[in-house]
Amino acid sequence: MRRRLGRRAITGLLLAFALATAGLAGSAVAATKVDSQTAKTKLLGPLWLSLQWIGDGSFNAMGKAQVEDRDGTLHLSGRQDGTCDSAGDWLEIDGDILAVGLRTFHFKGWVETRVSYINNGNPCRREVEADFLMKTGKKYWRLQAIDNPCDVAADYVDLFPR
Repeated sequence: MRRRLGRRAITGLLLAFALATAGLAGSAVAATKVDSQTAKTKLLGPLWLSLQWIGDGSFNAMGKAQVEDRDGTLHLSGRQDGTCDSAGDWLEIDGDILAVGLRTFHFKGWVETRVSYINNGNPCRREVEADFLMKTGKKYWRLQAIDNPCDVAADYVDLFPR
Protein backbone atom coordinates (compact mmCIF):
# COMPACT_ATOMS: atom_id res chain seq x y z
CA MET A 1 0.00 0.00 0.00
CA ARG A 2 1.47 3.35 -1.03
CA ARG A 3 0.95 6.35 1.11
CA ARG A 4 1.04 9.92 -0.08
CA LEU A 5 2.88 12.53 1.91
CA GLY A 6 1.16 15.81 2.59
CA ARG A 7 2.64 19.23 1.92
CA ARG A 8 3.67 19.69 5.60
CA ALA A 9 5.47 16.34 5.68
CA ILE A 10 7.34 17.11 2.47
CA THR A 11 8.30 20.58 3.74
CA GLY A 12 9.55 19.04 7.00
CA LEU A 13 11.60 16.43 5.19
CA LEU A 14 13.13 19.05 2.90
CA LEU A 15 14.02 21.25 5.86
CA ALA A 16 15.57 18.31 7.75
CA PHE A 17 17.57 17.36 4.64
CA ALA A 18 18.79 20.94 4.16
CA LEU A 19 19.89 21.21 7.78
CA ALA A 20 21.62 17.83 7.73
CA THR A 21 23.52 18.56 4.54
CA ALA A 22 24.57 21.94 5.90
CA GLY A 23 25.88 20.23 9.07
CA LEU A 24 23.38 22.09 11.24
CA ALA A 25 20.97 19.37 12.36
CA GLY A 26 20.83 19.41 16.14
CA SER A 27 24.53 20.06 16.60
CA ALA A 28 24.97 23.70 15.72
CA VAL A 29 27.28 25.47 18.13
CA ALA A 30 27.06 29.23 18.42
CA ALA A 31 30.19 31.21 17.74
CA THR A 32 32.29 32.02 20.78
CA LYS A 33 31.43 35.44 22.22
CA VAL A 34 34.71 37.32 22.56
CA ASP A 35 34.85 40.37 24.86
CA SER A 36 38.68 40.43 25.00
CA GLN A 37 40.84 39.90 21.92
CA THR A 38 43.91 39.89 24.20
CA ALA A 39 42.58 36.94 26.19
CA LYS A 40 41.53 35.13 23.00
CA THR A 41 45.03 35.54 21.59
CA LYS A 42 46.50 34.20 24.85
CA LEU A 43 44.17 31.18 24.70
CA LEU A 44 44.72 30.23 21.05
CA GLY A 45 47.42 27.71 20.39
CA PRO A 46 49.22 25.35 22.72
CA LEU A 47 48.72 25.50 26.50
CA TRP A 48 50.03 23.58 29.50
CA LEU A 49 47.40 21.48 31.32
CA SER A 50 47.61 20.40 34.95
CA LEU A 51 45.69 18.52 37.64
CA GLN A 52 47.30 18.96 41.06
CA TRP A 53 47.19 15.22 41.86
CA ILE A 54 49.33 14.33 38.83
CA GLY A 55 53.07 15.01 38.78
CA ASP A 56 55.13 17.40 40.83
CA GLY A 57 53.73 20.68 39.49
CA SER A 58 56.69 21.35 37.22
CA PHE A 59 56.17 22.12 33.55
CA ASN A 60 57.86 18.80 32.74
CA ALA A 61 54.99 16.95 34.45
CA MET A 62 52.24 18.98 32.80
CA GLY A 63 50.10 17.86 29.95
CA LYS A 64 49.35 19.66 26.74
CA ALA A 65 46.17 21.33 25.63
CA GLN A 66 45.16 23.12 22.48
CA VAL A 67 42.58 25.79 21.74
CA GLU A 68 41.68 26.07 18.10
CA ASP A 69 39.20 28.19 16.21
CA ARG A 70 36.64 26.01 14.45
CA ASP A 71 34.69 28.38 12.22
CA GLY A 72 34.24 30.96 14.95
CA THR A 73 33.85 28.54 17.86
CA LEU A 74 36.88 28.05 20.10
CA HIS A 75 37.44 24.39 20.98
CA LEU A 76 39.60 23.20 23.90
CA SER A 77 41.07 19.71 24.15
CA GLY A 78 44.00 18.29 26.06
CA ARG A 79 45.53 15.51 28.11
CA GLN A 80 47.96 15.09 30.98
CA ASP A 81 49.51 11.69 31.75
CA GLY A 82 51.16 10.88 35.03
CA THR A 83 54.79 9.81 35.32
CA CYS A 84 56.85 8.20 38.09
CA ASP A 85 54.73 8.26 41.28
CA SER A 86 51.59 9.10 39.34
CA ALA A 87 52.06 6.68 36.44
CA GLY A 88 48.68 5.46 35.21
CA ASP A 89 46.93 8.64 36.33
CA TRP A 90 45.58 11.06 33.76
CA LEU A 91 43.42 14.08 33.03
CA GLU A 92 41.55 14.65 29.78
CA ILE A 93 39.40 17.60 28.74
CA ASP A 94 37.33 18.36 25.65
CA GLY A 95 34.69 20.94 24.79
CA ASP A 96 33.84 24.36 23.48
CA ILE A 97 34.57 27.80 24.85
CA LEU A 98 31.30 29.73 24.75
CA ALA A 99 32.60 33.14 25.85
CA VAL A 100 35.95 34.83 26.50
CA GLY A 101 36.42 37.74 28.90
CA LEU A 102 39.52 39.57 30.07
CA ARG A 103 40.37 37.09 32.87
CA THR A 104 37.81 34.34 32.36
CA PHE A 105 36.31 32.04 29.79
CA HIS A 106 33.15 29.93 29.87
CA PHE A 107 33.64 26.26 28.98
CA LYS A 108 31.10 23.57 28.09
CA GLY A 109 32.28 20.00 27.61
CA TRP A 110 33.64 17.17 29.70
CA VAL A 111 36.54 16.49 32.05
CA GLU A 112 37.75 13.00 32.87
CA THR A 113 40.30 12.13 35.54
CA ARG A 114 41.90 8.98 36.85
CA VAL A 115 43.93 9.19 40.06
CA SER A 116 45.01 5.98 41.79
CA TYR A 117 43.88 7.04 45.28
CA ILE A 118 40.67 8.90 44.32
CA ASN A 119 37.44 7.04 43.50
CA ASN A 120 39.20 3.70 44.15
CA GLY A 121 41.41 4.39 41.13
CA ASN A 122 38.45 4.38 38.74
CA PRO A 123 38.06 7.04 36.06
CA CYS A 124 35.63 9.88 36.79
CA ARG A 125 34.01 11.60 33.83
CA ARG A 126 31.82 14.64 34.31
CA GLU A 127 29.93 16.96 32.04
CA VAL A 128 30.92 20.52 32.83
CA GLU A 129 29.58 23.96 32.06
CA ALA A 130 31.64 26.38 34.11
CA ASP A 131 34.15 29.19 34.04
CA PHE A 132 37.91 29.08 33.99
CA LEU A 133 39.21 32.10 35.92
CA MET A 134 42.65 33.75 35.97
CA LYS A 135 42.80 35.53 39.33
CA THR A 136 44.73 38.76 39.66
CA GLY A 137 48.44 38.03 40.05
CA LYS A 138 48.12 34.46 38.69
CA LYS A 139 49.37 33.28 35.31
CA TYR A 140 46.91 30.45 34.76
CA TRP A 141 43.19 29.84 34.36
CA ARG A 142 41.56 27.48 36.91
CA LEU A 143 38.34 25.59 36.32
CA GLN A 144 35.90 26.88 38.92
CA ALA A 145 33.92 23.61 39.10
CA ILE A 146 36.39 21.98 41.48
CA ASP A 147 34.20 19.40 43.24
CA ASN A 148 34.94 15.87 42.08
CA PRO A 149 31.52 14.20 41.81
CA CYS A 150 33.00 10.70 42.23
CA ASP A 151 34.78 11.23 45.55
CA VAL A 152 35.37 13.76 48.31
CA ALA A 153 38.09 15.71 46.55
CA ALA A 154 38.74 19.11 45.01
CA ASP A 155 40.27 18.90 41.54
CA TYR A 156 42.29 21.92 40.42
CA VAL A 157 42.29 21.78 36.62
CA ASP A 158 44.63 24.53 35.43
CA LEU A 159 45.59 25.89 32.01
CA PHE A 160 48.81 27.86 31.54
CA PRO A 161 49.64 29.88 28.43
CA ARG A 162 52.90 28.78 26.81
